[in-house]
Amino acid sequence: MLLHRNSQKRIYLDNAVYFITFKTYDNYPYFKEQIFCDLFIKEKIMQNNETI
Repeated sequence: MLLHRNSQKRIYLDNAVYFITFKTYDNYPYFKEQIFCDLFIKEKIMQNNETI
């Protein structure tokens, strides 16, 4: 059974984030605001640096 005929090739890297999903309180659309996206990315970078 072929489910994704035109699927893109996937590249897997060690210690890489591919995608993140969220369920927010009351489905609030936090990430429609660029500032929240930027803050989240900076926080993830800081967390990654702490674990190294």
